[in-house]
Amino acid sequence: MVRISALWKKRAKKTSKALLGTGALAVAILAIIGLGKFLFPGDPEEYDLNWIPLVYSDAGDFRSFLDRNDGKMVKIKSAFALHMVLPVNHLVHQVCEMELPDQADKDEGKSFYSIGLPTFAENFDETELDSAIYSEMSGDLEFPAHVLDKIKCMDTLRIELIDPKSFRWSYGGTGTQSLPIGGTFKVTSRAFSGPSIEYTLRQVAE
Repeated sequence: MVRISALWKKRAKKTSKALLGTGALAVAILAIIGLGKFLFPGDPEEYDLNWIPLVYSDAGDFRSFLDRNDGKMVKIKSAFALHMVLPVNHLVHQVCEMELPDQADKDEGKSFYSIGLPTFAENFDETELDSAIYSEMSGDLEFPAHVLDKIKCMDTLRIELIDPKSFRWSYGGTGTQSLPIGGTFKVTSRAFSGPSIEYTLRQVAE
């Protein structure tokens, strides 16, 4: 009877050690998985819409994409639409003072390209753009003050490519102009000149 009791105690001790070992192993595996998720987060969000409409009233959609991926990697396969076709395009170009493609191409040794990020007032109504008048002196549309006041351009987007020479503007005629962009990018943002924000898209892989 004593021998049987001793045998069961010995077996229980071995089983206990095995369970403790298994538990420790499980904890270790979970810790490794957790560390892996921290060091290697899920797949980066991908922006693969045909256009990044920075000169349109829905430009805020891309800003939201940047905000939710601040400090993260993203994949982009698209093109910045910087058209000069519709009145709203002319309005954004004027307020944000965007460089035209031919102006940017003349900058030798430029390692980045900056684009203004417009913010439209909630009560912005594109029908108000019908009040714009073409000026022969400026060769552009002139907008009333109350229309100009409904768009702000305090923030900017800085694009840094691995090979700056890969900036290739695309022209479609009749005022369409775009900047194709693709690859994996690190998104960062910083306060810049007071209340302004500068977003940066730094390419890490083509």
